[in-house]
Amino acid sequence: MTAGMIGGVALRSKALLAPMAGVSDRAYRELCMAMGAGYCVSEMVSSKALSFGSKKSVELMEIDNSERPCGIQIFGDDPLCMVQAAESAMANKPDIIDINMGCPAPKISGSGSGSALMRDPALCGRLTEAVVRAVDVPVTVKIRKGWDDSTVNAVEVAKICEQAGASSTSRRSITTLSNWSSKAFPFRSSPTATSTAQKKPSRCSIIRAPIL
Repeated sequence: MTAGMIGGVALRSKALLAPMAGVSDRAYRELCMAMGAGYCVSEMVSSKALSFGSKKSVELMEIDNSERPCGIQIFGDDPLCMVQAAESAMANKPDIIDINMGCPAPKISGSGSGSALMRDPALCGRLTEAVVRAVDVPVTVKIRKGWDDSTVNAVEVAKICEQAGASSTSRRSITTLSNWSSKAFPFRSSPTATSTAQKKPSRCSIIRAPIL
């Protein structure tokens, strides 16, 4: 008997390892799975970096069979880049593709990706639908409570993503601005996320990172 399912993927236990940038590398995932984790996810991988052939980003997607079931998490705000990233990730045969719509880090959300996407629920749906159409494994989405306390829209975004084909969503129960103002991070400021309407045209094209 399995501990649960995500799409058609059986979980090994109910203890799931969340993706953590700078923490959940391959060695850490292998250790956690050996200690009983039921599922793990890679560190987040930039779709834009992959489109420019980043070797480091390609390495972040490497998976060993001892980690399975294992997902690869990608982030970005451009559907074309996200499709290309998902297709590149599939060369490593992940069990799931996870989309990051919850990272509050200024360098991520400040450029319109991560949790900044929750300010544009329609874009969340388009990104999810594009990735779902591009791969033949379940697609999941990581979100959070909302951008700030006046825009708590986790339920709305979750429903939009699931209607777009996501197999499941996971939620962090604080907002982006709450994270920045936390006493645990007194040094953080609150940059304004770039408006999608002000963004430059996508530079994603046929550039592909080699999968070795």
